[in-house]
Amino acid sequence: MFIDFSTLGPAFVVVEEPAYSRQRLLAFQRSYGIHTAVLFDCLRKYGVLPLEIPERDLALWEHFYDVFLEADGDPLDLEDSAEEGASPLSYFWH
Repeated sequence: MFIDFSTLGPAFVVVEEPAYSRQRLLAFQRSYGIHTAVLFDCLRKYGVLPLEIPERDLALWEHFYDVFLEADGDPLDLEDSAEEGASPLSYFWH
């Protein structure tokens, strides 16, 4: 059975992973100035956030990070091209 996804309307979007979640994660990183891996490592190891992030943004950020990892995304690929060569820790110590 073939499904023509174009007939499903604007409420249904097909994306390619991990590219889509990577772009969403990079947007969060630019907005908050911290690398995704550093943020969630701090949260999971110490139970605290290193900065204030609204609950909704944090939930979405975590969702996209989980999707990214499940799609075999590599956290080292979360370096923004504008910040190429920078260590993930450089986001933390801005």
